[in-house]
Amino acid sequence: MSLVCDQCFQITCGQYCEDLICPIFYCFSCIQISKQCHECKSTFSVHTECIEKEPSIPEKKLVIFDIDGVMISSKSTPTNVIPRPDLQKALDFAKAQGYDVAIWTAATQWWADCVVNSLFTKQEQDMFVFIWSKKRCTQHKIYEGVFEPRKTITLKKLKKVRKSFPQYGRNIKIIDDTPDTYLQNYGDAIPITTYTGNGEKYTTSLVDKLKNYLK
Repeated sequence: MSLVCDQCFQITCGQYCEDLICPIFYCFSCIQISKQCHECKSTFSVHTECIEKEPSIPEKKLVIFDIDGVMISSKSTPTNVIPRPDLQKALDFAKAQGYDVAIWTAATQWWADCVVNSLFTKQEQDMFVFIWSKKRCTQHKIYEGVFEPRKTITLKKLKKVRKSFPQYGRNIKIIDDTPDTYLQNYGDAIPITTYTGNGEKYTTSLVDKLKNYLK
C-alpha cells in the first residue's frame, strides 16, 4: 500500500499499523516517521497506541565529496590527477567521526572513474557507498532578472540520495566548492574554496572544514 498527499502529491511508503484506520506516515521526503507531510504540512492522524510501533530514526551518517576542486585540483588532467594535500586525512577523519563516505561529481562517469582509479586501489574504493556522476544531477533553469534570459545550473539533490539510501535519513552532508549544486540543500552543505594548486602546502584544509561541520 502507499499514501499520496492530496496537496503536494508526495508519495510515501505503505507502512501501516495493524489498524488500517491509523496510517503510520513514512515520508520519502524526510525519511522519517511523522504526523504530517513535510512538503505541504497536511496532517495525518496517528493513534496514540500506535506511536510505540514507529521505527526509530536512522542513525547512520554520510558525507558526500565533490571531485574537482574538492578532492583534487581543478587543474587536474587524466594523466595528472593532483589530490588535495589532506584528502586521505579528511576521509579518515570522516570515518573516525562515524560517517560513511561517498562521491558525487557533476562531471561524467568516465572522469569520476578516472580520478578514483588514480587515487585509490580497488580495495580502497570499497569505502565509498556510491560514486555518482552528472547523470544523477538535475539541470535547473532560473532567471537572473526579470528581463534577463534564463540560465541553467546543476543541482545535486540530496532527496535522491535519501530515496536510494534511506538508512541515512537526514544525517547527510555534502562538501562542494560550487554553491549552485547545493542550492536546495544549504543546511546540509559544507562549503569550501576551490583547490586550484599543484600540490602546494598552502590551501584550505579539508580536515578543518569537516571538524566544523561533522558532529
